Amino acid sequence: MISRSYSNQIIDKYSGLFTLPGDENSTQIIPCSGGKDSICLILVMTTLFPKTNFLYYFSDTAAESPDLYQTLDDIEDYLGIKIIRDRAKMGLFDYIDKYKLLMGGMKRWCTTYLKLIPFESYIKRFTGEIYTYVGIRADENRTGLMSKKENVHTILPFKDFKINANEVFEILSNTIGIPKYYNSRTRSACIICPYQRQSELIGAAKDHYQEYMKGANVEKLAIKDQHKWKDISSLISTETGFSNNHYSLPYPSTIFQETFKYRDWGKANDGSADLFRDESVELWALAEFFVHPQCGVWYENIVTYSESRGGVITQLKNHFQHRIKTAEVFGINEKQMKSELKYVIYRLNFDANDVDISKPASTSDLSATELEEQGKYGCYTFKQNNSYQRILYLYTKISRCLYESGIDQTVRSLPVKPRTYRAKQELDFSTRSLKSIKKRIGEIVDMQRFQPTEILNYIEDEENTVCLACSL
Repeated sequence: MISRSYSNQIIDKYSGLFTLPGDENSTQIIPCSGGKDSICLILVMTTLFPKTNFLYYFSDTAAESPDLYQTLDDIEDYLGIKIIRDRAKMGLFDYIDKYKLLMGGMKRWCTTYLKLIPFESYIKRFTGEIYTYVGIRADENRTGLMSKKENVHTILPFKDFKINANEVFEILSNTIGIPKYYNSRTRSACIICPYQRQSELIGAAKDHYQEYMKGANVEKLAIKDQHKWKDISSLISTETGFSNNHYSLPYPSTIFQETFKYRDWGKANDGSADLFRDESVELWALAEFFVHPQCGVWYENIVTYSESRGGVITQLKNHFQHRIKTAEVFGINEKQMKSELKYVIYRLNFDANDVDISKPASTSDLSATELEEQGKYGCYTFKQNNSYQRILYLYTKISRCLYESGIDQTVRSLPVKPRTYRAKQELDFSTRSLKSIKKRIGEIVDMQRFQPTEILNYIEDEENTVCLACSL
């Protein structure tokens, strides 16, 4: 059950701001997507109206993040409730396999067939007035989906409570904790949801590789593209025998400084890279470091990449906003996150023979002969001009380049004859790792710390990414 102390805080703050509609004969349902807003709504409504017989409903797409099921278990245990877990006759991958149709752009058929239709089918069993409570916040300019049935009413309690995103995270932090999937995601969407940002898809690939590849494998690339991005063997672990978490990313000394100055991006640090050589490819990468004043770097992660610096900075701003409000996922508070989170932007150069940054062909790009060979449905991917396989492929190339440079930095930072056993072991391990690498891939032209302007108010960048499943 919810703790008495925090329960009283919720009651004191929100009691009297919302009147429960209907009577004892009404059916009261709280649909749950598993995301922060619907979970928070369950916590608030169950606390304010403990005698109300709410029904908690979840419709499973059969493509959810594994961490989401744990969150459902957590809220059940915390409140002593039972969530009804429903599922359509066909899951997401069943529909894709049968109809050869991916969701993307404005084609959100997944919500209709896997969320709305099962829910409409579920509520048919009830007579009388039905009230469904949806976690659309006070800071969101939308109303959600309204049922066409006269006896079904959509209620938005957060509008009356004036609960915004900040308060949602605060309530979660003081109750079940912020769900784990908010480490790399801003929403609880399906693991292969195409409305995720690139950084979220990279996170999904790292955290749940098998599920991510299941999504990549349902895309149908043009025959000429099908082997372009298959090779992900460039991960450093394939040659050294050790995974990435055994190595460190390279970083500039400025990540340890309170203040720093930006430099011009025009020249490489050591002059070794020639940006104008023939057949070269330039990519930009973003990494995050958590730096404690006494302990140094205690967490690092490659966040995302882009073909331009502006593309990386745009993604950084969204990522920064999210990190500040989900600090508890890492066991620290918001103040610590603002103090310890540092970003580094890398400018990378690759030989064009080592990295293929071409875009996947669309059906309209194919010649008549190619189209005939391609078959009835042509080619299709979740994202325009990109594919899940390509996203992972480019990440592995960038990852390889950065970790190679990180090993170099580690070796340079240690004395030739270390005095401590730990330093000797680290030097030996790094040296052996470098020797096991058969071919270096890419080079860092420059790297700089970058800190976005502090954002005091958490404002989600919707960018047409809201899943309508959250609006039941």
